[in-house]
Amino acid sequence: MATGILGSGFGIYGYLPSLARTEDVVFILERTRSKIECRAELIDFRNQIQYVDSLTGLLGQVDKLVIALPPKIQGKILTENNLVGKKLFLEKPLGENIEEHLNLLNLLGQRKLSFKVAYLFLYTEWVDRIAGSAGKKYKINWIVPRSDSAWKLNLISEFGVESYYGMHFYPIYKYLGIPSTDLRICDTVETMRITDRESRIEVNIQVGHSHKFEVCALEDGEWSKIYSAKSPFGEIPKSGFTDPRVEFLSRYLSNTDKIISEATSYEIEEYVLQCRAIKRNSGTN
Repeated sequence: MATGILGSGFGIYGYLPSLARTEDVVFILERTRSKIECRAELIDFRNQIQYVDSLTGLLGQVDKLVIALPPKIQGKILTENNLVGKKLFLEKPLGENIEEHLNLLNLLGQRKLSFKVAYLFLYTEWVDRIAGSAGKKYKINWIVPRSDSAWKLNLISEFGVESYYGMHFYPIYKYLGIPSTDLRICDTVETMRITDRESRIEVNIQVGHSHKFEVCALEDGEWSKIYSAKSPFGEIPKSGFTDPRVEFLSRYLSNTDKIISEATSYEIEEYVLQCRAIKRNSGTN
């Protein structure tokens, strides 16, 4: 199966190294060439790339497609192109707001498109640990610096932290079997808090000036750290080094992925929509 990538950011420094491990050829748009050739960590993959001049040309070559683009552009591609028969790997959020999200999910269903959304937290060891310890309580604290991405800044400014950073956590609650109706969600443009009725998992997100991610477990009446790093995936990579998310992408892209199947993709997105509705009905943005 041939795979194509749309996106010149995480598409090339995340998806390309991961796909190059298992694919002989990866199809990429010609206009992305200059960005790939200036990244030292991608040198070893250049012989596996086949550049294509147009989107139509690329779609004609592939049966798997990674769309690593901002939500508005991703939605435009999904709406305006015939993608029937292709396996799609999509980025979150599926839509900037709940209406766009619902419309795209309905479109995917009506056209019977096969898709997965990259909720990579589900593949981390700290989620494995939480999932394997029923009855314990956890707190997740995440400090993220203000993004230098214009589309993320605009998204968060208009719809709050939930619209991008909070979106990572809803599938975890789904994975743990916690009903969306049990969640309490509150966010602003700077902070977000999610908890459930039994207080099993509490998530606190803050936009600040540094990177920090930690997971604490309540053991014998005291909170202790079970994971602590600059990010949910480990340390922040230096320029020229492989992004640590490549390892998690390999699990996500695998044909043997047991966490997100085609069937559960729809279930996860419906759950995420329910969570977004809870947040909207709570009186926040």
